[in-house]
Amino acid sequence: MHTSEASEIFDLAAAGYDTDFSETFSGKAQRAIVHRYLVKSGLARPYAEVLELNAGTGTDALFLHTRGCRVTCSDVSRAMREQAEKKCKDAGADISVIDLDMRSLPAPEKKYHLIFSNFSGWNCLKPEELQELFSWMNLSLLPGGSVVAVLFGTNTLSEQLYFALKGNRQGLRRRKMTTGDFTLLGIKTPVYYYTPSTIKKMSERYFLFRSQQPVGIVIPPGFLSHRTRGFQDFLCTLENGLQHFSFLANAADHYLIHLQKKG
Repeated sequence: MHTSEASEIFDLAAAGYDTDFSETFSGKAQRAIVHRYLVKSGLARPYAEVLELNAGTGTDALFLHTRGCRVTCSDVSRAMREQAEKKCKDAGADISVIDLDMRSLPAPEKKYHLIFSNFSGWNCLKPEELQELFSWMNLSLLPGGSVVAVLFGTNTLSEQLYFALKGNRQGLRRRKMTTGDFTLLGIKTPVYYYTPSTIKKMSERYFLFRSQQPVGIVIPPGFLSHRTRGFQDFLCTLENGLQHFSFLANAADHYLIHLQKKG
């Protein structure tokens, strides 16, 4: 997918993104898991310089700002950036919102403590593009700096169960790295699925692996969020109890992976 195509797709999705994902049960619950990790790991701390990639409408940037981080919020989509700028302005938050394309990265101008990518931005990148991103992030991080990314799981149990009950093999679509289509808010976009072991292997030249965890092992994908009415509290309790089982990471809707710059 070319830069212009990616920008157009997310421009179209921007207006409905918060309503259709961020403000749903699944969106809120999965985002809360990621935020808890950032706080618990000490990465979301006062005065930390943070670059958020594929920041979307700025929900995570605002959270990091409330924790005292100095946040640079980036996205390739003009409409997403406009949504983020409005959200930050309405909240009175001093957050820099910039145009940054992960497929055509500029020479690094600033160093960060943390580079953060939430909810599958990396899944839009081809393997060679992701490899280039690792090299760029290495140059853009301060010594000992961290990368935290949240990607699609490739063996998602809740999705497989749902489609199996419908007699549909679509639930197996994530099983291999592929250029298959993923429907984002009704818009089809090509994606690449990477396992945690693949990410570790691709990043090992520059980064040490720190941890991984499931994000949505029982909390379902966003398109199933409306089917959880009546037992959402139970799902959250169960999900919290499974967070320590790192081997379940790839069986979740998303997984979080934490890497640290070598040296």
